[in-house]
Amino acid sequence: MSTPLRAPPTAIATASAPCYITSGNGGCTALLISLLIFAITLFFILWRPRGIREAWFAAGGAALMGAAGFVGWSDVVRLWAETGDVLAFLAGMLVVGYVADQAGVFSWLAYHTARLSRGSGVRLYVGLYLIGVFVTVWFSLDTTAVVLAPIVYSLVQALGLPPLPFVLATTYVANTASLLLPVSNLTNLIVWSRFDVPFWRYAAVMALPAAAAVAVNLGLFLWMFRRDIPARFSPAGLGGAPAGRGEEAAPRIEAAAAGGAGEAVRDTPVPAPVPAPAPAPAVAVAAVLEAPAAA
Repeated sequence: MSTPLRAPPTAIATASAPCYITSGNGGCTALLISLLIFAITLFFILWRPRGIREAWFAAGGAALMGAAGFVGWSDVVRLWAETGDVLAFLAGMLVVGYVADQAGVFSWLAYHTARLSRGSGVRLYVGLYLIGVFVTVWFSLDTTAVVLAPIVYSLVQALGLPPLPFVLATTYVANTASLLLPVSNLTNLIVWSRFDVPFWRYAAVMALPAAAAVAVNLGLFLWMFRRDIPARFSPAGLGGAPAGRGEEAAPRIEAAAAGGAGEAVRDTPVPAPVPAPAPAPAVAVAAVLEAPAAA
């Protein structure tokens, strides 16, 4: 039986190995320096002094790791060879989510969820939570946390409701619901690709844990915020439907969901030539969503 090939260890792994075996050889020093660079980078990313974007601090941390000799171009090339297909696929899915947002899909969903709740705070809470499940499963957890959460915040503010219970549930469900499909988050995509797990096999294995996690979290949040979620609210703050989106929204939602599912439903792992076709559904959905409505 042949032994599977393994990539050569990085400089960090080589230098830090003595820390776990014996002292000396500079391994512990190298490990501590790399951890210090990581901690400082993370600190500035969270702090964001003067509103500087996180990307600048991440790039600075990467540059320091390279200057210290812990990461080289060979590591970058090898990592891209292993994950490039997955990252290209994810980029295409993010474009789908962005275009759906620009088309008003998520605002339309939030608005009509509030309208159909008929003034019930609990129904509104459950409805927005389930919208978060839908968006996470078919688009990605990033879309839920970055796009849907601000929409939910604006909605509940307009209705005069406390935003914390609703926004926390929306951001939290981004992690919970992302268990189900390979396309739901980057970690799933990497595992799916690395271990050659067929799509439907992955979904079948994760269906029960994902459903249980979603149900348990919903029940927990309803209990935690039972005093904060009002029994009734006035829908007067809703105003009218999102401008220019009413009758167009339903087919746009279908198109966006189809774009998210298009690459996902293949009963194979991420194919080798993904960098070219992965963004294709995003481009196609972009064309559908941005095209003028038929008269």
